Amino acid sequence: MIQNYQLTGPIVPAVRMTQRSKWSEQAQRYLANRSDIQWQIKQRMNECNYEKFPDKTALFIKVDYWPPVGKRQMGDVDNILKSIKDAMAGILFRNDLWFDHDQITRHDCSGEGMASVEIGIFEDWWTKRRGEK
Repeated sequence: MIQNYQLTGPIVPAVRMTQRSKWSEQAQRYLANRSDIQWQIKQRMNECNYEKFPDKTALFIKVDYWPPVGKRQMGDVDNILKSIKDAMAGILFRNDLWFDHDQITRHDCSGEGMASVEIGIFEDWWTKRRGEK
């Protein structure tokens, strides 16, 4: 089972938060962006009849990321990937400890920014990649 998502708008990099720092401007911007990504994920799930991945199943995620024009270095790619996985947690999978493979590629800037996300069961992805049936 492999699912595809097109996320529009900038992706705010994940920030480390404590009880106190979650009220900072940076943390609030990240949390608002996470809610926006979650809304986009839920919309796509409804459109395509996607389901949550089964618990205790090895997963993969592949992200192609186009940052907003003029903000190519807005956050490192690890924190961009973390932001996307955090938004998907609880909706597509229980938690991110089941990821056996993740990949992110940052491309040249594009408009307001966007990300193309492919996520699925690792065994299905590995078989497809090797050209097996």
